[in-house]
Amino acid sequence: MSNRRLDYQRAAVDTTVTRRSVLFNITDTYFQYKFNKNSSIYLGLQLQSRTPDLVSMVDITDTTNPLYTMKGNGNLKNALRYYANLTYNYKTFWIVGEYTKTDNALSQGYTYDSSTGVREGRYYNVDGNWSVNGKLQYNKQIKNLTVSNNFVTTYTTSVDLIGQDTPELIRSKVYNLQFMDQLWMKYKLGKSSIGLNVNAQHDRFTSNLADFTRQNTWTVSSGVNATLELPANFQLSTDFTMYNRRGYTDQALNTDNFVWNARLTYRALKGNLLLMLDGYDMLHDLSNVSYTINAQARTEVYRTVLPRYFMFHVQWRFNSKKK
Repeated sequence: MSNRRLDYQRAAVDTTVTRRSVLFNITDTYFQYKFNKNSSIYLGLQLQSRTPDLVSMVDITDTTNPLYTMKGNGNLKNALRYYANLTYNYKTFWIVGEYTKTDNALSQGYTYDSSTGVREGRYYNVDGNWSVNGKLQYNKQIKNLTVSNNFVTTYTTSVDLIGQDTPELIRSKVYNLQFMDQLWMKYKLGKSSIGLNVNAQHDRFTSNLADFTRQNTWTVSSGVNATLELPANFQLSTDFTMYNRRGYTDQALNTDNFVWNARLTYRALKGNLLLMLDGYDMLHDLSNVSYTINAQARTEVYRTVLPRYFMFHVQWRFNSKKK
């Protein structure tokens, strides 16, 4: 039983929003059968109710951004998310299938006026969002070498509401077929270790809209890392990664970046006092502006304050044991 109340004040607006809901949730319900000590099969089920943010239900028009005004919607429904997981495991090998579906998902639909460049948005409930994926996972340790690989294929349907030069909203469906492989290796040399990781992802975006521009994108990151035990209680951990992106229609996303990070640690007082110096993006190759593709294949821009930095830490570990 959910009983929520929001007292909202903003400029000339002073209002109260209340919402009473009966939420039905099934979490971590599973069935498992073991064939023997090496293999088993697992079925997991989830059902989750999600209530909309009360701020999105306030009857107000937000004109803070004159080119993108937003309106509240007091008639929003609760979303319902279904999830199923079927997994077969044999020793260090897993085959996984997952299915997710959301009814009454919260959507920020909008209409666009091409003559003025103004977008008017409002929150809505939409149906039709679902995804299915299959995974092959492998993890093996051979003496001092650990190898892990994860291959995933995902098909996603994302639904939104848009309109252009008309108050009528149409359903925008974007389909994404994604292939991803993650390889991770680590070799231990006493207290030191070296590692290798490669992540490759391919996305194919299509849509039901006639004017949609299809995209076939590649995102690849590969790098090495190491943790080295040094004399005089010093430890050095470092990683170097190369990021490559290709195939995006927005040229700002087709980039190559080289990132080098490191941490130098000094242990004192039998390891209870740690002095650490971090260096992030020491090659100065990252921008404070980053670009991503959302579920509707639109470019989103994020700005950060510190693309690179050095930071000094002091950490004191203490515990008390009974005699």
